[in-house]
Amino acid sequence: MSNGGIMFANLRVSVCRLPWRRLRRTLAAAALGLAAWATAGADPVKIVFLPPPMEGNISLGVYDAAGTLVRVLYREAPWGDFTAGDDGFAVQWDGKDDHGVVCPPGTYRVRGVAVGDVGVEGVDFTGNDWVTSDDAPHLKRITGLGTKADGTLVISAALPGQSAPAFFAVAIKPPDKTGEEAELQLSPQPGLPASAPATGTHNAPWTIDGTTVKQATESGNVLRKLSPAEGEPPPVKLAASPKNDKLFVLYEDADLQRVRGYDFAGVKPGAAPKVLFENDIVFSDRYEQVAAELKFPDDKPFTASPVLSVALQPNPLAGNKPGTLLIRAAVDKEGTYLATADGLPLCHVSDTKAAVWAVVGRPAGSKVMTVFDSDGAVVEQFRVSKIANMMTFDAGAVQWTVPAATPATSPSATPSPAPSATPGPAVSAPPAPAATSAPSSQTGESAPPPVRPSR
Repeated sequence: MSNGGIMFANLRVSVCRLPWRRLRRTLAAAALGLAAWATAGADPVKIVFLPPPMEGNISLGVYDAAGTLVRVLYREAPWGDFTAGDDGFAVQWDGKDDHGVVCPPGTYRVRGVAVGDVGVEGVDFTGNDWVTSDDAPHLKRITGLGTKADGTLVISAALPGQSAPAFFAVAIKPPDKTGEEAELQLSPQPGLPASAPATGTHNAPWTIDGTTVKQATESGNVLRKLSPAEGEPPPVKLAASPKNDKLFVLYEDADLQRVRGYDFAGVKPGAAPKVLFENDIVFSDRYEQVAAELKFPDDKPFTASPVLSVALQPNPLAGNKPGTLLIRAAVDKEGTYLATADGLPLCHVSDTKAAVWAVVGRPAGSKVMTVFDSDGAVVEQFRVSKIANMMTFDAGAVQWTVPAATPATSPSATPSPAPSATPGPAVSAPPAPAATSAPSSQTGESAPPPVRPSR
């Protein structure tokens, strides 16, 4: 049940640069331990730092004394989003956390990651035969069947993130060659046809009797009968039309839904009908529902890791010592992304707006990561390469002093729900990273949406 998939171009990010003459001066300053500093005592705090010499984007966060990320200042921001001065990039922090609450006074540390040329490629869709292209609607559950006057199938379906059902007519294009599957084309409809018994030819209704589907006359004479195959979900809904000899059946159990179309035209009594199509939806609201079906590119079973250790490029500003970063997969309302283990967003992976989980894994000895995510309708697979093209950096310590007119905590401020972040297969823990936070306004107001470069 895996279909031809999505393809994204590898990420290629062009950036502006500090003039190299200025950069040489700042490199010299870094050698003297003067690479970054911060001034406090007023709101906002000014932070000046040297970005690592790597073209790409920068994610920057504020950490408390315990090493907990309290504020995402910049998320995957290109160099052009920063103010460049003689001594590096200048940014500001208003002393608030990602929920807009003023942080307690104390010493905070500003750290970041420069993300270079990382490749992200869409590989495949899994678990939903209705999703065959990027622009196909993500049918999460089939909720109803009907037929138009001409016998065309119409379905109602729940879509991720939407409360109202959507309706589609299903045009069936027969295969060109024997053995090929029929092509289904969906077109939006205003609703299901008026509710009526699933009446087929001979003006005889189709009904469900336990696990059997049958067509019988008013006198009880059974004209046709469908018995379920071994292990098949039971039938729950029917649609038919007196205009032709086609029957559509929705089967469902705790794991999947299946819609199958039958054609009884020319079929002798007791003979099996022709199967027009069969489309499955494997439920993927939780990773555990599909874990056994997922595979690495080499066709070996996929194993999700809560975090993956990545050896990074050495940073010349930190003595050319190669860094190491723990990376996990996470989701928020913008899609799926890779983040540090403590929640700093690093690399956008997908635009799955209503994603409910994401996992990351890597075969032993490989430098390429595999990411799976799902919006509850379909599982998407992505290939992430050149993930080592990153450099970590420390932008220095900040002594935050709460302004006299502002209390250290804000009892009236109710933190908004954090975005859902799912390290490894455990989709409910740990607490979500501050992935939807952003650089604060420079006037001390609540944080606006995060800075994200356009793709």
